[in-house]
Amino acid sequence: MHFAAKELGRMLTAEHSRVKGVIKSYATALTTNTAGSILPLEAARCLRFLSQFVQGQIAAKIGSRLVRGLVDVFARSNVLLEEHDNDQKAEEADDSEDAKKLQVEAFLRLREIILASSSAKKKKSHSTVKNTNDDDDDDEKEALDNDPQSKEEADKKAQEINEAQERLKAELHEIEVKSGDYQVIVDIIEARELKPKNWSGTSDPVCVIECFGEKRTSSVHNDCLSCVFDETFIINKRNLDKDIFKESSIKISVNDARPPGIGVIVRDTLIGSYVVDASYVYYQKNHELYRVWVALINDRDPEDQAIQGYLKLSVQVIGPGDRVVVHDESEARQKEKKEDMRADGGISGMVIMPPAMKREIKWLVTTIWRAEYLPIMDAAVGNIMQGGIDAFVQMEFGDIKPLRTKTKTVKGDRDKLAPEWRTELWIPITVPTGTQTVKYTVYDYNTAGPNQLVATFYTRFGLIAKLPGRHRPPHWCNLYGAALGTGASISDFGLRYGTNWTQHYNNFPDHASTYKGRILVEQHVYNRDQLPEKYRSGNHAVGINPFKRKVKRKDRKHEPPKQRYRLECIAICGSELPTFSSRNIHNIGGNSRMQLMVSWGRYSTISQSKPNNNGATEWFQHLDSIEEEYPHDVDQCPDVFVYLSKAEGNSVRPPCSFYRCSTKMLMERGFGYGPVWITLREDLSLDQLSEGIYPGSVLLQIGMGYPDEWEKYQAKWEQNLKHMTHRTPFQLRCHLFQARHLTATEADGTLDAYLAVSFSGLDPQPTEVQRETTDPTFYKTIVLDCALPTLHYAPLVFISVKDYSTDRCLGRFGVNLATDAIVSRVNSDGTKIRISPPLGPDEEEPDEKFPMPRWYDLMREEVGDTEGQVLASFELLAKTTPDQQLSDPTSLEPSTRPAVVDIVALGLRGLVPYQQMSIQLPYTKFVLPKTGGDTDTATTNRSKKPTPADPNYLQHIRMDVEIPEKPIFASPIHITVRDVRLGGFIEPVIGTGTIYLDDKIPWSPTFKKSTKFSQEWSLDDLNSAAAPLTANTDDAEPLSESPATEAGVSETKHDETIPTEISASADTPTIMEASTTITTTEAAVEAPTAQLEYLVKKQTPVEADTGAGVFGALLHVNKNELAGARKTKHRKKGLVSRLLGGDEEDDFSDLISGDDDYEEAEPEWRKDRPILKSELEETLPDSPFETYDLSLGSKVGTLLRDPDWRITGKFKGIVRVFRKDPITKEVLDDDQDDIDLMRLLKPQGYKIRLYVIRGVHLTPMDPGLMGAPGKSDPYLRIDLGKNQVFNDRENYIPDAVDVDLYKVIEMSTELPGDSQLKIDVVDYDDIGFSDDLIGTTIVDLEDRWFSRAWRKLGKDKRNETLGSMRFDVKPLELRRLFTKTSAQEQGQLECWVDILTPAEASTFPPDDVSLPPKLKAEVRVVVWKARDMVNMDTITNMNDLYIKCQMEDTEAQCTDIHWRAKGGKGSFNWRMKFDVELGHNTKVMRFPHLKIQAWDQDIIKWNDMIAEAGIDLGRYLRKCYHKRQAVKLFEGMGGISKVGGGSKKQAKANDPTKKGGLEIDEIVGQGMDGEEEDPLNPAAVPTPKEDKDKKLLQKRRAELNAREERERARQNKKKNKKKNIQDDGKKKAQCGYCWKALAGCWYCCCAGRGKEVEATGADTKEEQSKDLEDQDTEAFIQQFKEMTGWGDTDPKDSSWLYLYRFDHETGTNEYMGRICMSITIMPKSIADIQPAGFGRSEPNQHPYLSPPTGRLYFSLNPFIMGSQLCGPKICAQLTSCLICLGVLALAIFCQPALNALVFLFCNNF
Repeated sequence: MHFAAKELGRMLTAEHSRVKGVIKSYATALTTNTAGSILPLEAARCLRFLSQFVQGQIAAKIGSRLVRGLVDVFARSNVLLEEHDNDQKAEEADDSEDAKKLQVEAFLRLREIILASSSAKKKKSHSTVKNTNDDDDDDEKEALDNDPQSKEEADKKAQEINEAQERLKAELHEIEVKSGDYQVIVDIIEARELKPKNWSGTSDPVCVIECFGEKRTSSVHNDCLSCVFDETFIINKRNLDKDIFKESSIKISVNDARPPGIGVIVRDTLIGSYVVDASYVYYQKNHELYRVWVALINDRDPEDQAIQGYLKLSVQVIGPGDRVVVHDESEARQKEKKEDMRADGGISGMVIMPPAMKREIKWLVTTIWRAEYLPIMDAAVGNIMQGGIDAFVQMEFGDIKPLRTKTKTVKGDRDKLAPEWRTELWIPITVPTGTQTVKYTVYDYNTAGPNQLVATFYTRFGLIAKLPGRHRPPHWCNLYGAALGTGASISDFGLRYGTNWTQHYNNFPDHASTYKGRILVEQHVYNRDQLPEKYRSGNHAVGINPFKRKVKRKDRKHEPPKQRYRLECIAICGSELPTFSSRNIHNIGGNSRMQLMVSWGRYSTISQSKPNNNGATEWFQHLDSIEEEYPHDVDQCPDVFVYLSKAEGNSVRPPCSFYRCSTKMLMERGFGYGPVWITLREDLSLDQLSEGIYPGSVLLQIGMGYPDEWEKYQAKWEQNLKHMTHRTPFQLRCHLFQARHLTATEADGTLDAYLAVSFSGLDPQPTEVQRETTDPTFYKTIVLDCALPTLHYAPLVFISVKDYSTDRCLGRFGVNLATDAIVSRVNSDGTKIRISPPLGPDEEEPDEKFPMPRWYDLMREEVGDTEGQVLASFELLAKTTPDQQLSDPTSLEPSTRPAVVDIVALGLRGLVPYQQMSIQLPYTKFVLPKTGGDTDTATTNRSKKPTPADPNYLQHIRMDVEIPEKPIFASPIHITVRDVRLGGFIEPVIGTGTIYLDDKIPWSPTFKKSTKFSQEWSLDDLNSAAAPLTANTDDAEPLSESPATEAGVSETKHDETIPTEISASADTPTIMEASTTITTTEAAVEAPTAQLEYLVKKQTPVEADTGAGVFGALLHVNKNELAGARKTKHRKKGLVSRLLGGDEEDDFSDLISGDDDYEEAEPEWRKDRPILKSELEETLPDSPFETYDLSLGSKVGTLLRDPDWRITGKFKGIVRVFRKDPITKEVLDDDQDDIDLMRLLKPQGYKIRLYVIRGVHLTPMDPGLMGAPGKSDPYLRIDLGKNQVFNDRENYIPDAVDVDLYKVIEMSTELPGDSQLKIDVVDYDDIGFSDDLIGTTIVDLEDRWFSRAWRKLGKDKRNETLGSMRFDVKPLELRRLFTKTSAQEQGQLECWVDILTPAEASTFPPDDVSLPPKLKAEVRVVVWKARDMVNMDTITNMNDLYIKCQMEDTEAQCTDIHWRAKGGKGSFNWRMKFDVELGHNTKVMRFPHLKIQAWDQDIIKWNDMIAEAGIDLGRYLRKCYHKRQAVKLFEGMGGISKVGGGSKKQAKANDPTKKGGLEIDEIVGQGMDGEEEDPLNPAAVPTPKEDKDKKLLQKRRAELNAREERERARQNKKKNKKKNIQDDGKKKAQCGYCWKALAGCWYCCCAGRGKEVEATGADTKEEQSKDLEDQDTEAFIQQFKEMTGWGDTDPKDSSWLYLYRFDHETGTNEYMGRICMSITIMPKSIADIQPAGFGRSEPNQHPYLSPPTGRLYFSLNPFIMGSQLCGPKICAQLTSCLICLGVLALAIFCQPALNALVFLFCNNF
């Protein structure tokens, strides 16, 4: 049992005893453990150690499959452990359960290898790699020299693949994809951390969306790396095939836009893209990805492998029958804000590829070995050139450039068309990936034209990646495509219904009709480090570009193991086969003979040609056997095709129809499966059949298995063949009763129908024609005498429904006599004895005249392609002799019983004009056919009230009728609506309909008693039936437009006062005499008067200067007020205070707190109101009324007329059936008391209030220019009946797809009466004849008012208290908008409807749904100074610094330029003002970001952006909006509280090398574990998540510390006014407000501002008062310094913003400097009272901005100017050069004098 451990231990050396013990222990565990065990992590670690040893020591010595299997498992375990340690599992399951499954697979694999291995065989040494030089500079790689696979291994590998496929299918949630209209909605929200592409260090991002062959482009954002797009793109694709949809993808690219002039020549540069399969999105919950962050990658640049940025988006794919899901965006934003807080202000945790996950490249390697039996694509040219193919294979994945093999040319027959490529195709894939489909295409190369598509096959990347070892060994991929033509004669046949079916079959193999060969393929998924050494570096380096290379020829024994199979087939007969006129001179006027061909791979067998007698052909032939070797894995075997074709002599005719089944299915059936009827499909690529021709049905007995199994069944097959020829006389009786739902062919919506019976080649037998109906009744028995074999081999009986006028077949169905017919034997006395199906032991012979019928569904060519049903039964009577005469069939008329049809005819609704004339005077006729041909009829009165299009009958009609005792035979009631014209001279039919009585007959088993008027429902039932769509939202407080007052329009305004109260005298609308009253409410816009007066008094500027200059102005400042102002409230200890540079006791966490006290409150109208995700009709019980569609027109077109079937209106009423006593004629079960007929039949007046809140995802009607997204200009139009009651065209909303409406429309009506409330959303057009309809939704008011369930909704929430009245709280519903031209919804409308009696309308005022007025505000940003800014000019080590700021939806503003800023310092004192609009759903409220950029100005070249940051102002904007007061972001921060050296942390706060009181090296490397962690930044950009380079930071800190120490020493020397501390046993506390000169005190005992602590005694009150006065004096002087710009203190109410720049190469954030700034948000009214100029212009106040310090100034001293312009370093270098030049010049010019002096000196001596 432990031979594996012994085998390994024998070869292990003594020093590896530990390894030997580990192997032995795990060998024991593996051989005894169960399949459910899990490989522990410790075992994986041991296996990782073992793998290194085994691969290095053992693999070269022994060659047993055991050791190689161990190496494989060890390697996989190594990968598992690495993925576990790195917390990454690319392309593996994301949760722990999948991790366990992976461990189990490795565990079981090792266990099976140990159990299966019994010996060790030596392995041949690896052959060396042979390099060859070919045209493509490819090299040949050594092939893997594995042992050939056994059948057991092949079975196991196939099982693993099947399991992986099943897991993949489970991941797709079994969602069905349908063909039809699709809509893709893409919301591009924002982008962050984009990689710069411009030389300035920025990008100009623009989004490009590509889907379904269409392209959309967003707007361009200039010079930024993070931006808000907030754009919605809607792409519609009609009539999209489901297979095309599955292969479609959605690509979203972010490009760096080129300038308009250059963009024509140079295209945009790709920053990054995200590609996702459309099917992947469709398989998600709600078919969407909602507000997710996606990582952008750039596969085009092989050198750039980092993430290029992040994009937040939403993608929703809407298919046939789906509806758009609407979310609460405010709730999502709140959730994201909390996620941002957890991520330190960075991107939230909803990132698809998290920023912490490093992008990983995998290589998908496909080895294309060879192909077999490819089709002949190039026809032969006589005897000169043979036919053949120039084949190559192309591999595609996502948007990666396709990779193809070389072209191989082979000639000859198909058996010889076996090209051999031996090529590896390497494609890089970035994981995780949203694209899974790998497409392989085989082409025939053409030199003179486009390459010709041969076939296509697909695989999925995820399937390969989830296989053990991420390797799929060599396997055969079968090729399927369109039919093979003889030359080019058939290539043009594939066009039908606008589709090129040849291309369709070649692209989608599941639909294809022909086998086109197979290709041997091998697939791997490699890590990047597994790239061959040759391609990693040197001349052959590929980076991450796709490449290909040759491989060495592999021995055939490495191919999939083969198994011999045998295919047997008996062609029995065919029914309803297509007929073709014979061209044979011996059969002129007859039908062509038919033959069958069964094809399996390269082999086929053909039947004999047999006559076609009226669509029936009998072969009764055992076709030749097909025995061939195919792969043991049946999934690799080719499919079996059955072809039906006509036979003309010896010529080969193309097949007209085919059938396809898989080898796997046939193998599961085996040889013991009996004959089966198969329905053929038309080969549309050949188009041999006319439209509507049935492809035929064929009876085959087909079996497949192994050759040794055939011997067991051979005798049985031969015996069955003999039984087929033995015939017995029968009489077939087809009992045809009626049909329903037939296709209309006439203009009046009816047809003249009859049935035809086809059987066994006999002439079709028709029934009588039933005219002008779609629900004909026949009650006819068709008798056919015939001789049949055993019923299992009998032909099908086909019943066809035909139109008498055109003789067109509208549908058919086939009946298998062996299963659907009652077989009986007739005795000589005429009695019947049932033969089959046999009666049970307890059953008695039913006393019936005919078998019980059932409904059969009709079809034309395939199941489900037409509508209609036929009620029929079939009886087969066995005759003793062919001449036996049987009695005539009995009558089919069923027995009846008396009944009453009770009709409450409410009226007609929505009648459309007939023949371009409006309806005038309609009436309705009800007809109930009898079995004998008579009819029962009833007619309503003629009516045109209230309108001819919606007439009310208000009649109670009762019809005495006879209804069959068996409800299945009950005929429907036919509705015919006629319009009286020209005084009754013309009465055209304007609509027909049908009322089916199946579930209305009391004695029917499907009877449902009507309880619609007695149902009780509550609001709790509604809440349980429909989940709420939205909760409390940010858009809660309403904001209304200001429409002009029109006639019939009343505006309600609510007063606002300084205690915010609702005025008790607010006017409420009353019901007006006019038929329609439109009410829109709007709140007042004026600011509260008292509040303004208070602000004026409080904010009045100080008096003018008295003449004393600045010092005179300072006299107006009260020092006591100053002292009080500096006392701030005590805050909790926190991290944010250290960020902002405050004390440890200071905590400004409210700046970034997730708790927001200023979120919009829930409006009154929304409180307790249920919010539905759909229409109310889908949630409430059934409507109290029944509606039946009325239609006209034909559904079938002709040569002269297109199909024009249409809905022309509806009949509304109640139809019931009551039993009637046959003797007393008394109605038995009359439940008319459940219906209040008096209320139904007498109209009454009501008030209708329609509340329309918003429109969502409206379809764009205006096309976008240059790829920009289309928009609409929507407005509302309301119709009630024929009257238009509201048209808001003047107040259209420009350029929007999501609109806020918040309107109340009030109107009057009568019910029953004008009940169709039609709500149109219309697109306004400046140019054009009329506006475009976006979509319509219709609310039936009658259905709601007469429903007790609806009336009860919200009644418990009614409030009748005076002053707070509120009507019933009806649910807010989301109604879809539709148009007549598309089944796809065109948007959604959020609304609800109230119906009130006149008394209720006068009592309850309308709900105020108007939005609060928008507030114009001003955001003032003061940029004071900058520090630690990284120098962009590396030569001078200076910046020409300026700061740019921008709010969303405003223009960017810049400070002035601090020219030649040195030392990373900049001084600005510059004010910016941004005008914003605050209110519901404004852009600045949705994206409240203040973007800040630091720039270096350059004159000669482009400017350089230093860094970019953003601040989230959302909380403060909302506070300003709700409180209508000024808000300062950093109130109480900065100023004198920042100065002073009382505590160490305060000293750190003043150090520019510290970040919020922490040293830089303290910030670096600290986590979130304690108080010394990196504090939260209020910026909206992410803080760094990885350690910075400590050495560089320490060096920079040392330089800054040295410079600061020099500056501090200079200031202390100049301002040394420090007091001597008295040595009297007491130490006075130094307050934290002491100025910088007092920073030298050795001890600060200040425990809090304004407090003092004694050391050795108590100070006297006089000393304490004196100290406080000194502190006040110092603070006063400090404030004066701030106002004059002296000193280096932080201004009051300011804070430092730290700037970082994301390095895409290292993936870290680099510190780039900090900016001191103040931000104030105030309403415009307050801003006008407290004016302030831009920059430092007048009025320079609030606050006063002193001139900046440290700026460039003019000097006559060239050294000073040089130092300022070029920097001290360059200036010193230039000075040194000038000195040297001066000395040299002096030496040159003084040379003669020196020579003279030397001469004189020499002469003297």
